[in-house]
Amino acid sequence: MNKPKIKITPNNSLNSAEIKLSGDLLLNSIDKFLPEINSVIDKFAKIKIIGEKINEIDLSAIQVFYSIAKTGETEKKEIKFDFSFSEKSEQLIKNSGFSNFFNI
Repeated sequence: MNKPKIKITPNNSLNSAEIKLSGDLLLNSIDKFLPEINSVIDKFAKIKIIGEKINEIDLSAIQVFYSIAKTGETEKKEIKFDFSFSEKSEQLIKNSGFSNFFNI
């Protein structure tokens, strides 16, 4: 398992923040980051979530990101996703019907 990491870079003058995630994004790891991600969503109007070197992602984590996007829409926040996945993870995303969401 590739230990997940998070890095948050706020830009108060632009009311925006960038969240960089890397490693394996599985339910047990994304749950640890969710409070930090939600805090950023509460504070900023524009958020970019970047996933780099994502070797594994599970359906639960995919659903968490989908939920974050829907919460952003409801709260009139601009949330963008920019993820790069392994071939195995891309296949899971395609099979689960989230390929349009992640632009795969």
